[in-house]
Formats: sequence, structure tokens, C-alpha cells
Amino acid sequence: TVVYAPLGGWAEQYDRNFPNQIILNPYNEDSSETTEAEPEEPEAEETKHEHSFVKSVTKATFKNNGYIKVYCKECGEEKEKVIIPQLKSVKLSSDSYTWDGAPKRPKITVYDVNNNIVEESNYTVTYSNNTAASNSAKVTVTFTDNYDGKQTKTFSITKAQKKKTKKTALKKITKILKRLFCRR
Repeated sequence: TVVYAPLGGWAEQYDRNFPNQIILNPYNEDSSETTEAEPEEPEAEETKHEHSFVKSVTKATFKNNGYIKVYCKECGEEKEKVIIPQLKSVKLSSDSYTWDGAPKRPKITVYDVNNNIVEESNYTVTYSNNTAASNSAKVTVTFTDNYDGKQTKTFSITKAQKKKTKKTALKKITKILKRLFCRR
């Protein structure tokens, strides 16, 4: 069976026995010109879903940047990605103290590779050997939240020089005088 369908001054002739073959004919003329018809592809069904976004954190370290990524757990579509700059350094407010009987706790400042200060909420600080004169007092910074790693810094605590007072000087002079004049 041949079916004619008008198409802008031409007729398309379909033979139902050969559905992939189209015969193009001008109206009222016979032609043997044929073309192969493209097989019709079924329309892809568009998969629609409500995005279910989740947050993923890759922590920054002293070696690598980290990032916070918000993406759909169903299709993987990325909604947001924020870089967490790599850590650069830990600085102490002072690396030398004089022992005065009180524990020494230098203030800590942490910098990232962009020279921005890292918020204190991203790390904890512990001190050791900081309650007496020592050359090995330590502060350890342990990173949390958006950062990972640990760094230990040392600082020194020196003994205080004894101050000479008038009383001490007077005692020494008295001792010397007693030795000189009280010899028997």
C-alpha cells in the first residue's frame, strides 16, 4: 500500500511494507528518486525529581585546599562549591617567657595561604610543660570542623633573676662585718 502525503509541492510516498524508505515525487509525476528515512527515536523521557541537596566537606590541611560542596544526592547536580584555603602557619604571641609562678599560655594565631586569620572555632589549643621554667614548653593546635591536622610549637620559660633588695644587701654587709671584726 502506498500513501501520499503533501509536502510543500512534493508528495511523500510511503510504502507500508518498507517503512524506512520514502519516495519523493512532485505532484502528478513519477520519480524513482528515493531516500532512506531516518528511523524515529523514541523521545527521551525527561526525568524530573525534587532535588535533595546535601552538604559535603573536604577538610583543608597544611598541604591541600579543602571545599564545601552542596549537591543533589539524586542527580549529582552541584548547587554550590566553596573553597577552604589551605593552612599556612601557626604563630605564637611570644616564644619566650619569664617564670613568675603562673602557667604561660601564648596567644595563638593561625593563617591560611591567603594570609587570612583562621577562626578559633576551627581548632583547639592544649599546653604542656608550661607551669615551670623550661626550654620545652609546648602548645599543640588540633584542627577541627573545616580543617584537619595538628601542629605543635615550643616556647621557653626562663627562671626569673633574683632581684637584690636593700634588705639582702644589708644582710650581706652585716655578715662580712661580723667576719672581719668578730674574729677570735
